[in-house]
Amino acid sequence: MAKSFSITRVSAFWGRLNSSFWFVPAMMCAVAVGLSFLLIAVDTRLGVGTVSDFGLLYTFGPEGARAILSVIASSMITVASLIFSITMLSLQLASSQFGPRILENFMRDRSNQIVLGTFVATFLYCLVVLRAVRGTTDSSFVPHLTVAFSVVLAAVGVAVLIYFIHHIATSIRIETLLAQLAADGCDAVDRLFPERLGNGPLHDKDEPAPHRLPTDFDGGSEQVSADAGGYVQNVGMDALMQSAKEYDLVLRIEAPPGQFVTEGPACSPRIRETA
Repeated sequence: MAKSFSITRVSAFWGRLNSSFWFVPAMMCAVAVGLSFLLIAVDTRLGVGTVSDFGLLYTFGPEGARAILSVIASSMITVASLIFSITMLSLQLASSQFGPRILENFMRDRSNQIVLGTFVATFLYCLVVLRAVRGTTDSSFVPHLTVAFSVVLAAVGVAVLIYFIHHIATSIRIETLLAQLAADGCDAVDRLFPERLGNGPLHDKDEPAPHRLPTDFDGGSEQVSADAGGYVQNVGMDALMQSAKEYDLVLRIEAPPGQFVTEGPACSPRIRETA
């Protein structure tokens, strides 16, 4: 049973991690750093002779490469700061007009996460490539292919900036927010009650006798204490059903998702062994 609950907790933790504002940008930064090392290795393997055959790539020396990378890096971190400021302003306006619960939609918005990650990842990419450029009297190395790819990332950043301005302007409209809330509500219904779709409400008088709780359930049951306080995020129904079948138990959920529970047995589920 502990294993089943641990799976539920891992699933809930992954859901919170995946919807956080920093997770996707952090992954994009890791990919950008790995890509920079990969392209530098490719440039080292190809050599200057192979790259010089392509005029679009072989057009700058060490000082020119440093200048390009420095300009792109400074521009990307400046735009990232601007995007963060615009996002915070949008969150403040939305929370004051539509309520604090609407903040979660902005935090989970994957477009905002990707936009922020694009500029921060490009900034880190340019920093890593900048340290690889050498232009001394003893040795000279310019990763032409890698520097050219940074220009491509800068062009992508301009397109992403234009998209972000359009997206943030449309995402705070009331019709967009209502449509998102309606979609989230439908998804929650489909996820929590898939077997009841189209069947109407289930009343106690229509419920089959084997599915009803015993009349003396409260007297012979035991409570499972909550190990921490907070809002119930989700209930692992599959894990609970598996545990009930394995240990021959009858379970009753006292706190549905969305209810606040305190540490201890106050609002914990009750468990009773079947006869």
